[in-house]
Amino acid sequence: MKPTMVAQSPKQVAAGDPRQTVELVDPGASAVKYVASTLWGRVMDSSVSPAVQRRRLRGILRRERLARGLSQEDVAQKLEWSKSKVLRIENGQSSVSTTDLRALLSLYDVRNPAEVEDVVSLGRYARRPGLRERYRDLLPRSFATFLEDEQAATVIRQYETAFVPGVLQTEEYARAVLRAFNPGSSGDRIQSLVRVRMDRARFAAGHEMMHVVLDESALWRRVGGRTGRPGLMIDQLRRLGELSARPEVSIRILPFDVGEHPGMSTGAFTILTFEAPTDDELVYFEQPGGGDVVEGQAAELPRYRDVFDQLTDLTLSSAESADLIGERIEELLGEGRSPPRADP
Repeated sequence: MKPTMVAQSPKQVAAGDPRQTVELVDPGASAVKYVASTLWGRVMDSSVSPAVQRRRLRGILRRERLARGLSQEDVAQKLEWSKSKVLRIENGQSSVSTTDLRALLSLYDVRNPAEVEDVVSLGRYARRPGLRERYRDLLPRSFATFLEDEQAATVIRQYETAFVPGVLQTEEYARAVLRAFNPGSSGDRIQSLVRVRMDRARFAAGHEMMHVVLDESALWRRVGGRTGRPGLMIDQLRRLGELSARPEVSIRILPFDVGEHPGMSTGAFTILTFEAPTDDELVYFEQPGGGDVVEGQAAELPRYRDVFDQLTDLTLSSAESADLIGERIEELLGEGRSPPRADP
């Protein structure tokens, strides 16, 4: 899968409505002081994933730089670094050493010894191995980074056009999709990829809210129909029905009869929202084929929020969506009970 990333200042999504957002922090406020005063107990908990800690460290450094009115070029010049080094640190492409971290904090006039040590400790925790290291022989680094962000998110808003989203898939459905995405791969590799996907599904249970807009075509596409057992699609649809009954999961179907819609211009995408105001909200575009993560302009993110809001307005209600999933299950069951056709 090929994720493309767009970043902007963070928003917290209200649990009851995927369209409600509220700004939690002044972009010019000291990120170091915010973390020290409100989040530090959780940030320094060693059970917090390295992905969360890396994201918070990046947010702190970027916000402190902006609060001092410095550009990335300014930082590179003052520290006699290349601009690419500053960029790699701020976008997470490379970790930051303790020496470099202290140099940045000094440049940003963070002088309080306790605050400096807090951020240095955060940097140390952020360098712990994560999913990128665990899956380096199996997944592209860019997609492993996406998985870390997905795990760290508290709210997920996802629009999918062709099939059930990965975090909602059953094991057999995932195996069929992954075979289609990885033609020629060995059975062992496919099984390893299935395990990764099932791990994603387990982590999804920890999110505060998941809003999914699913095109109706995903209910009709018989994934596994050629090589899987007949009940594979029925099991997947039943799984969707079970998940939609959870209070933290919203699955809304975009029906065929809405005709043309804004999602046609974007394709599938996922918006990830994180807990802390120092954590950037992200949009990912997933496609078969793999590739690097690309960070876009912050101005693009409102467009995808708007598209998701417009798609949500066009969907069936949660109850109507659950009914449609149930009707599709009954149709598939009915086909299985139908007697064979007589030869003419």
